[in-house]
Amino acid sequence: MKSLVASVFVTFVAVFALAGEAPDHCATAAHAAAHEKGAHHEGAHSCDHAETKSVTLEGELLCRHCNLHETDFCEKVFVSSAGERFPLCPESDMAALEKVAAHGEATIEVDGSLMTHSDGGRMLRVETARAAALGD
Repeated sequence: MKSLVASVFVTFVAVFALAGEAPDHCATAAHAAAHEKGAHHEGAHSCDHAETKSVTLEGELLCRHCNLHETDFCEKVFVSSAGERFPLCPESDMAALEKVAAHGEATIEVDGSLMTHSDGGRMLRVETARAAALGD
């Protein structure tokens, strides 16, 4: 009986702790489990590259599962204001990105490196991210 009460209490506390926060399906336990199994970055390149170019881009950080409904797993992608999509290098500063991205609802500006692989694929390594200036 004590373990049942403890389980109910923990669940109750967890529900109320999350009640005021916007949902982030990319931060769920299922997502974490998929990430550990490697499903999170299916088909993603490593950050090895043939060519690198420093860039500053404006756009949105979106999830291919939660925002774009393209996949069965969460995978972040940067979509530039020009409509170009860039998969993110695993070495990107995801904490900085997620802090300003507002679950894909904010326009952000990022500084980083656009890497081109020998097979022609491109990937963005984000080093800094900030909210885009209004009116730009």
